[in-house]
Amino acid sequence: MNPYEGCRFKISQTAINWAHEQAQAVNNKKKQGHLNNSILKGKGTEAGFLGEYYWQRYFKEISEIISSDPKADYYNHDILIGEKFRCEIKTKQRRYWGYNNLFSQGEASVAKSSSHQTPHLYGFTNVQYERQDPNTKEWFNPEIITLLGWMSYNDFKRNKQQWQAGQKDKSNGFVVHQDMDNIKHSELKSIKTLIKELELE
Repeated sequence: MNPYEGCRFKISQTAINWAHEQAQAVNNKKKQGHLNNSILKGKGTEAGFLGEYYWQRYFKEISEIISSDPKADYYNHDILIGEKFRCEIKTKQRRYWGYNNLFSQGEASVAKSSSHQTPHLYGFTNVQYERQDPNTKEWFNPEIITLLGWMSYNDFKRNKQQWQAGQKDKSNGFVVHQDMDNIKHSELKSIKTLIKELELE
């Protein structure tokens, strides 16, 4: 059984264009060209916006992306769901991984530098790319996005596993650039349960 049935989408060119524009705008606001709480020093900003785009698309009219609002404090949360639930979206980049491996072996991460964020919940996302440059580590051609699931802020803090800079993430071969907290994909709640649990029906 596919644990991500109904939660995997082919990434549209419209989404790519929007994410690229938002990433350029955000990165240009920082003198160093990246977000302070970015694990990839800004290189993953576009993937992050793809995550926000598809989370908002999933919940449609009951959600709103606020990270692209120039008046909003996008460092603290990305999306409002049901007009009051603050949701911070965390996205990882990978080459192809079968959904069974993604579920059973994958891990989601929150950087320690994001500790100032206090959302109601975290939403976790995976973006699958066609290829990665082995030298620059830059990703090319996003293809598939998977909405992996969610976890409340408090549950994440209780169940997280701490990672230190220099450790290797076995789920994607990524060497950790900075201290972070991880949670296994198999421990996340399905995005399909979120509306009911937030009593938005």
